[in-house]
Amino acid sequence: MAEFSPRITLFCCESCGFPAAERAVKQGYSLSPECRLIKIPCTGKLDVLYILKAFEAGSDGVAIAGCPEDACRYETGSLRAKNKFDKTRAILEKIGIEPERIKRWQVSSSMGEKFSRLLSAMEEELANLGPLFPDRLKKRGDN
Repeated sequence: MAEFSPRITLFCCESCGFPAAERAVKQGYSLSPECRLIKIPCTGKLDVLYILKAFEAGSDGVAIAGCPEDACRYETGSLRAKNKFDKTRAILEKIGIEPERIKRWQVSSSMGEKFSRLLSAMEEELANLGPLFPDRLKKRGDN
């Protein structure tokens, strides 16, 4: 039986989240091939629908990596992202999906090590939760 490797969609702001991911890679941390990194202008502009679509498309988890609230280039973007994150967690709970499958990280562009620690912790937590769609494993031959 092959080990389950969770699929994670990472929505990263172009000012902090994405540079932190790049820095993590430069520091020797390799992203799993099951991670999909999506660069966005600001996490505050990320629509709840896109987060839900990531789950619908087969992600086992979603992370939103953006600026610290006091350092957002767009001033209130991180605060708007927090509100959307909270809304999405509530929706996930209502439809029977573990809210632990979504994370929100506040990282600056220089925090590659923190980014990699957060991602590793998320991968481990999702591995323990198992796949969101167990049938996906059978299609891939991971059963």
